[in-house]
Amino acid sequence: MQNLRMLLEHWGLYAPNASMLKQRLAVRTTLLFLLLSFTGASVQAQIGIRLLDREESSTDGFSFTTDAYTPRAGSVLLAIVTNSSGTANNADSYAQPTSATGNGLTWTRMNSVLFASNNRRLTIFRAYTGNNVTQGGFTVNFPGEGNGQRRRSATIQIIELVGVEVTGTNGSDAFAAINTATGTSSTAIITVGGAIDFAGTGMLGIFATNDNAFAGQEENGWDMLSNVDISSENLSAGISYALNTYDNSARLTDMTGNWAAIGIRLAPAEYYFNFPVVSTSPASNNQNYNISSNGITSRNGNASGLSLNMSTAAATFVNKGGSLTFNNVNFSSGSSFIADQSSTTNFPANSQLNNNSNLFVANGATLNVAGAFTVNGGGHLRIYGTVVINGNLTINGDSKLFIGGTGRLVVNGSFTMNGQSFTLVNGGEFRNNEMVTRGGASFEMAQGASVETSVYEENNQRNVMRMGPGAGCFGLYGPSGRLNTQNNGFQPITDDATLKVCLPSNGVNVGNSFTSTNKGNANVTIGCTACAFLLGTTTLPITLNSFDGTMLSNGMSQLFWSVANNEEVAGFTIEYSTDGSSFSTVGNIKKGANSSYGFQHKSSHNGLIFYRLYMTDKMGKSTYSRTVSMLNGKQNSSRIIAVKPTITSSTVRIEMYAATTQQITYSIADAAGRILMNNKQTVQTGMAQVSVDVSRMPAGILYLQIQTQDGQRSVQKLMKQ
Repeated sequence: MQNLRMLLEHWGLYAPNASMLKQRLAVRTTLLFLLLSFTGASVQAQIGIRLLDREESSTDGFSFTTDAYTPRAGSVLLAIVTNSSGTANNADSYAQPTSATGNGLTWTRMNSVLFASNNRRLTIFRAYTGNNVTQGGFTVNFPGEGNGQRRRSATIQIIELVGVEVTGTNGSDAFAAINTATGTSSTAIITVGGAIDFAGTGMLGIFATNDNAFAGQEENGWDMLSNVDISSENLSAGISYALNTYDNSARLTDMTGNWAAIGIRLAPAEYYFNFPVVSTSPASNNQNYNISSNGITSRNGNASGLSLNMSTAAATFVNKGGSLTFNNVNFSSGSSFIADQSSTTNFPANSQLNNNSNLFVANGATLNVAGAFTVNGGGHLRIYGTVVINGNLTINGDSKLFIGGTGRLVVNGSFTMNGQSFTLVNGGEFRNNEMVTRGGASFEMAQGASVETSVYEENNQRNVMRMGPGAGCFGLYGPSGRLNTQNNGFQPITDDATLKVCLPSNGVNVGNSFTSTNKGNANVTIGCTACAFLLGTTTLPITLNSFDGTMLSNGMSQLFWSVANNEEVAGFTIEYSTDGSSFSTVGNIKKGANSSYGFQHKSSHNGLIFYRLYMTDKMGKSTYSRTVSMLNGKQNSSRIIAVKPTITSSTVRIEMYAATTQQITYSIADAAGRILMNNKQTVQTGMAQVSVDVSRMPAGILYLQIQTQDGQRSVQKLMKQ
């Protein structure tokens, strides 16, 4: 038997190099593939996986025992067993494992499937540890010799799941659904039914094949956990996984042999629980942590001046409910750092994750980085809480960034993806000043994700962005926002029509670089100020109670507004316009002592003038308020100011100025030009509002045409939900 080789994966964070995975699997003759996936939502369980043991045996026998290992309390274990036929002259190929023991636990056989003309079998056992952390090995038993069903060769791999539901008999409620499949096609697919659009759902896709068919065509986000082989018996097994995706189908491509698959939908724990550690002690100022051996170091309390150096894959440091400030950090060799719930972690500038190391920020936790941050060599940055990087964020090689449904990442600098790096924003929020994608990097959004930047560059790539279910939005913001042309022209950003792109109507330099050709199939909306405009969500913690204005007798415009949560405010920029479209900055106000604000401005323009607020919260995220209009002097003609909202299921509001008391006409047409409504309404001189009921209109694109009696005309595109 092979010795135990630990490729520790604390909370689903560790992954070996993807290129090594492809090289190693290309020469294998049997593969066991494991895919783990999650969805994002408002409450997100943290399912994690780690390898406890892997073994192989090429001799005849009626049982097989692994080396000793120690599981964690409160976890669910899976033993994945593959076996080939026994001696060539009997029916041993049908041998199915009958029972299993180990670690003082109760093991239950979940499923078993034959493939390759009944010469290969794939079987899964499960157990729940409870409070049992006994060291020991796993033993699987096969039928006795009298039945002619002994196994000849076998592999065993033991994995540990945490964050799954542990109720039910022997942890049975951790597994919400199960399915099996066999085949000989070049693409092996296992699909498990059921909804996957709630918090933390996972899927295990377990594959076995009797040929060296896997050519490394795994999806983005899939990683190798381990592999083991018996070359003399053409039997090998490997475990791969993907974290925090959402597909309920796992697949392998370029297959050339027979294959079998078992798919399992995992159920997350109902609520996130703190990372389990044996003991936690308070941190003290100026402590040095030099961790080069296996284990978990957990600290709480408040301390500063700390130094942390971790150089082994089996080491995990946990900030447990404290506020820890580090002057120096070094993560390498697959080590893991966990910012647990209710904790605040402060890292110095130029911090790095190196050599498959991992950083995990739980929901309810905050991580602040004083400057630049870099993820190298297959590192993983997983965010369910809040992360603020006061510098540039760079993702290199095959490293990965994941932002869950409760996650929020603010990069007060540029965000750059190089090589085969991968980013998934699964219902969370991501904001940066500049976003650059190079090489084979890819970017995915799902579950209503909000991703906004001021500058976006693609270095001559195609279809970098794609969408998952519950598609999100990619937006440009700010007066300096632009899409940069690279090399031979700006390439199509996506082939997915569900990608929503938000472009302001002014101040964004797109030039000839963003056209109907090179936008790909992206669904582009021009004239929105933030992704919240398209998603129908509020992404800014600042809640504006009111925003109004009036013209004073001295010709000054008086603006006044109030917010519900002044503690979230960083400041306001006041913008002014004479046409309601092109705005310029006329003032700035920082956070005040109370929630009420005011501002005065003198305009030389005679007629309608417009103001709006550019609101910035303390995390650096900004968005626009509604527009306030007022009359300075005399306006000789009527003016249609705005139609709000443009995405609705009930009513829209026409905001206008009427130079005289008059009757306006408005009509609604569908995308084919068919008139669905004609109506008239009298408005009085001055500022006016007209409410239009669209609740009975069909869902889809509508066009609202407005005509004033003195010749003003406007057409507004609407989205009826």
